[in-house]
Amino acid sequence: MKRYDRVKEILDLAVQGKEIGAHKAFWRALDLPGFKARKVFGKQVVTPGDGAHSNLVLALRGQSPFGEDIGTPGADIPRMPFGFPPVADSDIAFIEKWVTDGCPDDDVPTAN
Repeated sequence: MKRYDRVKEILDLAVQGKEIGAHKAFWRALDLPGFKARKVFGKQVVTPGDGAHSNLVLALRGQSPFGEDIGTPGADIPRMPFGFPPVADSDIAFIEKWVTDGCPDDDVPTAN
């Protein structure tokens, strides 16, 4: 499985396969270049090479400007996925690493 496919799987599991919010499940129809170029609410979804500060990671963690619904200081946008349980820290770490690595089109590493 490609890491991008795993990212999409994590996001789908997070919303329980439903269409959510105003932006819907935008990732489902995007190829990798489209995902890397995608903006939601005027914000770039990912910043390849900078996972910790990418809006997708911030949104999943509920870090400002996301997390208004969970009381994050300075936030004006809800945590993603709004209305669903938080994404597991290990899954967010997977996405963050993938973004930090530049959002490559490679396989999920296997455990040795």
